[in-house]
Amino acid sequence: MNEASDSFDTDPMAPADVRARVVRASAVVGCTGILVDAKAERGERFYAKYGFVPLTTGGWPRRMYLPLATARASFAP
Repeated sequence: MNEASDSFDTDPMAPADVRARVVRASAVVGCTGILVDAKAERGERFYAKYGFVPLTTGGWPRRMYLPLATARASFAP
């Protein structure tokens, strides 16, 4: 995703697709979750809606984390 793109803001399936890919990959490789760097407060709010929690406070990078268990649970019936 580049800075000119707002696809995460307009495509609600993008976060679900990323979570699904990571959950599938975790069956093959070891991972504990998804790490993102939100570019601004707007991005931080966006990721928080999907369960990401901040790992840093203020400044750059606005690093956020979604535990694998949370990603898996989002697909539970």
